[in-house]
Amino acid sequence: MKRKTKLHGWLLKFDRIFSESVWQQILVLIGIFLVALVIGWIVCSQLTFGESAQNLTFWEWALYILIDGNALNTLYMDDFPEGGRRWVMLFVTLGSLLGVILFGGMLISIFTNMLERRIENYRSGKKTYLISGHTVILGYDEIVPSIIRQVCESDDQMYVLLQSSLASEELREKLQVSIAQEYDERIIIKNGHRTSLQDLLGLRLAKACNIYVVGDRTTENHDAMNIECLDKIAELLEQAGGEHPDTVTAFFENAETYAAMQVTDLFENLRQIGVEFVPFNFYVDWAKQMFVDCNYTDHGVTHNYPHLDRTGITPDDNRHIHLVIVGTSTFGVTLAVEAAKMLHFPNFDGKNHKTEITFIDQNADTESQVFISRYRHFFEVESYRYEDELKPATKFSGKDADFLDVEFGFVKGDIYSPEIQKQINQWATDDKQLLSLVLAMSDSRQNISVAMSLPDEVYESCVPVFVRQNTSSKFLSKLQEISAVHQYEKMMIGADGQIISSKPVSRYANIYPFGMTDIVFDVQKRTQLMAECINYLYHLYFNTTKVADDGLEGMMKYDRQEVLQEAHDFWKKCKESDQWSSLYGAYNIPFRVRTFEAMGINDLSHLDHGLVERMGIVEHNRWTVEKLLMGFRKPLPHEDSYNLKADAKTVNDFKKNNNKRHFIHSDIRPYDQLDSIQEIDKEIVRFIPWFLKMVNGPQEP
Repeated sequence: MKRKTKLHGWLLKFDRIFSESVWQQILVLIGIFLVALVIGWIVCSQLTFGESAQNLTFWEWALYILIDGNALNTLYMDDFPEGGRRWVMLFVTLGSLLGVILFGGMLISIFTNMLERRIENYRSGKKTYLISGHTVILGYDEIVPSIIRQVCESDDQMYVLLQSSLASEELREKLQVSIAQEYDERIIIKNGHRTSLQDLLGLRLAKACNIYVVGDRTTENHDAMNIECLDKIAELLEQAGGEHPDTVTAFFENAETYAAMQVTDLFENLRQIGVEFVPFNFYVDWAKQMFVDCNYTDHGVTHNYPHLDRTGITPDDNRHIHLVIVGTSTFGVTLAVEAAKMLHFPNFDGKNHKTEITFIDQNADTESQVFISRYRHFFEVESYRYEDELKPATKFSGKDADFLDVEFGFVKGDIYSPEIQKQINQWATDDKQLLSLVLAMSDSRQNISVAMSLPDEVYESCVPVFVRQNTSSKFLSKLQEISAVHQYEKMMIGADGQIISSKPVSRYANIYPFGMTDIVFDVQKRTQLMAECINYLYHLYFNTTKVADDGLEGMMKYDRQEVLQEAHDFWKKCKESDQWSSLYGAYNIPFRVRTFEAMGINDLSHLDHGLVERMGIVEHNRWTVEKLLMGFRKPLPHEDSYNLKADAKTVNDFKKNNNKRHFIHSDIRPYDQLDSIQEIDKEIVRFIPWFLKMVNGPQEP
């Protein structure tokens, strides 16, 4: 038999009213007061006050009795019949007592409670305060202090609204450790969850300047929750009636999720309402800091990294880059892939001087197969090395294979083993390669241990050693700085028995920390300006005649601010894959510039045709590797638009269909097999001075 629920309904309603809202408490107080006033009027209207009346109405008498505890003293008891005096005294006493309770107890209590509740709401993160023009950060991770510092430094009027499910007091303590006190006043903490639509509604997202969807990278379902959050943000912004933030940046931990974001437009609805959507990956951003920016900033202090190509590689250079990564962690794999997209040089002749990227890992036999499977389209056209054996490309052969300028290798073994130490020693002393070591194992302490235990030739050859650290970089950065200052010449004895000296050497002068979780993310997106200009040049080249008509000389006269604004407006409309292609093109500009500097070329606006052609090949090699590693593949003969005998429109439609829908690109082929598309590779090289001027402004003479 189903039982009917029984409860003290009026008590439940009363408690809810007094626990949920101060204003409801005040309304109840007003209600009790009005009821008491009406009852007082009724009673007073039945009494005869005589001399006590003092020209007061019954309403005024009732109010007087409620608010003045001394009302009894002003009554002349002689005015009342002897039998009724006790009732008058009882009524006045009860009225005064009720007044004391209402005004001396409940009213003060309510206002005291109201102030305490406001303080508690602030401390527990239940108030938003901000109306518009703020930055919103959703979720907390160790990367958040870095974002807050840069936001506050870039705009001294900007307020940051940080929403997290963490306890507000705990969050405030975390921030106080890593955020300067001057910024603390501009941080407002709001307790809530990033996937709760109700919590998101209170953040005024449409009126914010920028939104960062961070979450907590240590949670297993981090990426899925961020995607769910993005869906709800998009829903709210679409309902906002035209108001929207400038950018929405979403953080993704998983390499596969991030790769999918780079080639698909999962959040095209954000772009359609005018919001710039920026996917972000911690490991990829560190690769950019290490290989492109060549520096990191720790609490306002900038620390520099060496260039992997040192002072630049020229077309006749007989050296090649060799990047050795110890460990196949997520960090190690990401750095290898990003390096492959960036390290392309003009001395590659189709066979020699390929960039080598080598993994050393105890589980290299299984990890190599995982890597090859994940990036299968790259290995369909390019051989790889396992130990000392060259493994052929998995699908193509002959002229359709091994035309890339990057080669991966895998070495199975313990980094401490004599065999591996001997191999590293040989690499370090080989004057035909520019060696760099990356210690990317998950254990920071083990990375330091390895860095201190490398062969002496590594230190004496000044080989850069990058050491992953999860949190603080203080020990290694301090060690490196002191070692760099105190370098001493190594004394040796020559064949004639006399003392000779070599160049100054310091054992730890070339050890550099990387990967710290609290030092990352560039809110200024400086490299993106370069990418926007490259993307804009593509647009002008394929859709207008400006490049052909005005050339470099004419376009150098364009108004810089107008170009940057037009480039940015066009950028926001571009597909994600096109944006990333331009970004990787921008990442390679510093390498090109160092090549020209190494050749002694200062005026980049007058490069000779042969050099432009050579550097055009480099650009095509870079683009090809980038496309293969991002999931595009080389076409089979029946998929190749170069084999299609049809009019230009049909060929173009065929290429777009395969490219956009099936990730098949017919231009993934050796440079000498390309058609007129070669020209855009050469234009990218010719217009490097234009990119530099648009981003950096005109140089002082």
